[in-house]
Amino acid sequence: MLHSFKGTNKFDSNYLISGDSSRLLFDDAKQKSVDELLENPDMKDMFAYSYPKGKVGIPVKFQDTGRIRNGDFFKKELSTFLKSMALSGMANGIIMIQCTLSTDRNYCTKKISK
Repeated sequence: MLHSFKGTNKFDSNYLISGDSSRLLFDDAKQKSVDELLENPDMKDMFAYSYPKGKVGIPVKFQDTGRIRNGDFFKKELSTFLKSMALSGMANGIIMIQCTLSTDRNYCTKKISK
């Protein structure tokens, strides 16, 4: 993970630590039901199911790799990505991503009309 995600710089005492020194718990050591894995996953839970190599068919029930996602982690990574886009002068790309993620249907209209 440390090599794949720009926002994550190191691992220390069961925490992933980002460049801004914020900490994200890796493993809460709790046994979780399928619903709990989806509703409140830690970082380790995202790897609860093995990721098969090669061609993959229809996933077996409750073995849908990639479905378990830690929202705090992905928000942090998206923030890092958006900042890098802003620094490289890609403001329109940032607005499009924000529009895609926004739950406010008028958000895009407000941003684009400025």
